[in-house]
Amino acid sequence: MGLSNWPWADVKAHDEEAPGIYVSDAVGVGTVIRRNHFHGTFDGIDFCGDSAAQTTTESDVYDNLVDDHLDDDSEADGSCINSRLFRNRFADVHMGISLAPASPGPLFVVRNTIYRYGHLANDSVNTPFKMNNGYSQVTSNVFIYHTTAISEAAAGGDATNADNMPAMW
Repeated sequence: MGLSNWPWADVKAHDEEAPGIYVSDAVGVGTVIRRNHFHGTFDGIDFCGDSAAQTTTESDVYDNLVDDHLDDDSEADGSCINSRLFRNRFADVHMGISLAPASPGPLFVVRNTIYRYGHLANDSVNTPFKMNNGYSQVTSNVFIYHTTAISEAAAGGDATNADNMPAMW
């Protein structure tokens, strides 16, 4: 059973809040994350550095299937320079791609599919792209092209009855 079946508040800010892959604690230069299936963790892929001293540069995340996560399928938060997130399929998640905040850039988000986001019943807004933040740093130089997002959330932003949703693709 993946974490997406757990109450969000029981996992957030605990040891269980871990992604399928985490590049943020080291300087990621030329990192490639390709042709993987990430399923059932808190976040799917976290690939940008946490600070200017830990910047991810010249990195690619593509051709992955990322599904059934409790929070974000991909976190491109933090410090990325000339990195790309493309041709991925994201599904069954609270938020598709987090860019809160992402800088200095450029960060390219191209030809991804975000399917069935917002299927968790919690008190927050569900969106394909998370760009809000409570930090002084702002999201900058992020380019989103040809990305499709489909939600089956009920009117008002949250889908509270996952039983009414069809099977994934």
